[in-house]
Parts: sequence; structure tokens; C-alpha cells
Amino acid sequence: MEGFVREANEVKVLTQQAGWGIIERDVGEYRFGIGNKLAYLNPKRPEYEEARILFLASDKLLALINDYESNREKALELLGKLENPNLTIALDVDNE
Repeated sequence: MEGFVREANEVKVLTQQAGWGIIERDVGEYRFGIGNKLAYLNPKRPEYEEARILFLASDKLLALINDYESNREKALELLGKLENPNLTIALDVDNE
């Protein structure tokens, strides 16, 4: 888990670089262009499926950074609980 946190921190550093801002801008514009084009394509044509896949791929690329940050926060929370079990409050779960 600590390894994942280190990797997520490296990804966070990457997002603070000017190069990532350029990539994010360009991929966002590419995704936007595909989204505009998608409405005019025939869903029964191969071009439609190709555009749909490219849109999803570019969307996932942009979401990937947020996924790392979200998972990093969860990992840090779990590490904190593991390192400080006396601070963790056990839930009393009964079905009544």
C-alpha cells in the first residue's frame, strides 16, 4: 500500500508540470471534437464505433489522474488506521 502511495505522489507531481497541462488541454480538445462529431455519425457504421472508443479512451486518460488522487487518499486513510489502531473506532453493527 505504501508503494501505491509513493506512485500516486509521483503522478501528482506530474500533474503539476507544465507538460501535463498541455497534454490535458490537447486531449480535452480532442475528446470535445470527437463528442461533437459523434452526434452526426451513423451508429451502424464502423466510424461511429471507432469515434466512440476514441472518446472513451481519451475520457479515461483524463480521469486516470483523478483516480490516482482518489485512491491515494483512501490508501493514506487505511495506512493511518493500520498504524494507529488505537484511534480507530470499531463499529457496533447489529441487524436490529
